[in-house]
Amino acid sequence: MKSEILKKLCDNRRYVAIERDNLDSGNIRGFILALSNNLVLLQNVVDFHLDGYSIIRRRDITHVWHNEFERYYKKILKKEGLLDKVGLQETISLNNWPSVFHSLKRIGKNIIIEKEFPDVYKFLIGKIIRINKKHVNIRYFDANGKWERGFRYAPYEEITRVQFENEYIKVFSKYLHPLK
Repeated sequence: MKSEILKKLCDNRRYVAIERDNLDSGNIRGFILALSNNLVLLQNVVDFHLDGYSIIRRRDITHVWHNEFERYYKKILKKEGLLDKVGLQETISLNNWPSVFHSLKRIGKNIIIEKEFPDVYKFLIGKIIRINKKHVNIRYFDANGKWERGFRYAPYEEITRVQFENEYIKVFSKYLHPLK
């Protein structure tokens, strides 16, 4: 994806659909808030509401759509009063994955880390514990809302998407068992 196109879409806060053919059959829809040489920060839009943020690898992007459908969708979002809410208060450093995780650790909320390869899908949800040169350690919680005793690690070369402050994370986090 050409840098100048992505930068223009980001600067003008265009609503876009991002295709990543090698990873996911569905598109990520939302607003590009920031980008670096390697990563893109998006505010997700799902079913006509803002739903947290995603950070994806730039190299995985195969196409960015901003055509008549996206323009019409943006008009609906404007009429729903959502365009004024597009943005992020916190600053997320997008230099590399370690800088992303240092920024997110300062925020202190639970996150989702994904490895979205067609043959292997990995999903980790929880709190950032430690940030190393080659991977991040996360205190994981399971589908019963129970925290694991130890931690899991995610190698940076396997991470394709990081999500934070979305509805799934926020609601699940309210009902977690206490951390022992």
